[in-house]
Amino acid sequence: MTTMTSDINNNAISRSGRTLLISGCGACLGLCIAGYGLFTSEGTTSYKLPSQDIALVNRRPILWSDFVAQSENEYGVAFREISQTQRQKIFDDMMAEELYVQRGLELDLASSDPDVRTALVAGVQQQISADATAAMPEEAELRAWYTTHSDKYASEGTMRVRDLVLPADVDSSQDVARSIVQELRNFGNVDAFVAVNKLIEPRPVSGRSFDFAVQTRLGEALFRMAARLESGEVSDPLEANDGVHILVMVERQKSIPLPFEKARERAMGDYLADARERLLHAELTYLRSKADILVAPEFQK
Repeated sequence: MTTMTSDINNNAISRSGRTLLISGCGACLGLCIAGYGLFTSEGTTSYKLPSQDIALVNRRPILWSDFVAQSENEYGVAFREISQTQRQKIFDDMMAEELYVQRGLELDLASSDPDVRTALVAGVQQQISADATAAMPEEAELRAWYTTHSDKYASEGTMRVRDLVLPADVDSSQDVARSIVQELRNFGNVDAFVAVNKLIEPRPVSGRSFDFAVQTRLGEALFRMAARLESGEVSDPLEANDGVHILVMVERQKSIPLPFEKARERAMGDYLADARERLLHAELTYLRSKADILVAPEFQK
């Protein structure tokens, strides 16, 4: 009986010892975790600076490569020629910039400052389109683009066109206007005929102009009529608010399609611009699909 009681007491002591041991291990593990969190949490100092970084600011790096590039750009010489005083100035400037940027993010300036929002949008767009801007198309691909859009690549046409108007306060019926057009087509001296028939020329020109300038001067409707005329031709009458217009094409040189070799530079720029727009559109479509957006009824698609 005494032996059994002794064994029970020994077992109890053993269990108590194991409990204390487990509790002690748990306490040590907790202290280790707490210590790790204390010395690695934001705001604490890390003494292990990665080799590619010149500094860590709230655990955000300032890269050596950026420091070297900014120093050379600032002073216009190789990095090895920049003095320690000059390097210290650049370092201080970059440190201040990083602190200001982080403070701006804390203040959420992107949601309230128009300039910050504009810069942020431009930066994101530039990052998205960087691949398109840097990637050069193969020659065959560029030629295919040129062929598909060949109507864009032509020399600028020129014309010298006279806009003659039969005023609204004169008998300006279509019959009278058609009679004048027919006589104009048969008449040699346009100036003498204009005076006899009381035609006016509100926008006289002295020489040839590029097509786009004539389009601005005449307006869309009259320019479309002028673009169909060859040198020496007279248009059909076109009625407008100020009277009936009759165009006389004195001299016409139409635009000529440019061969690929002459249009190559323009085609390259247009190709890259189109690739950039396609990338931006794809990214915006993706961002819309992932965003939680509520829209007023009148703008819902």
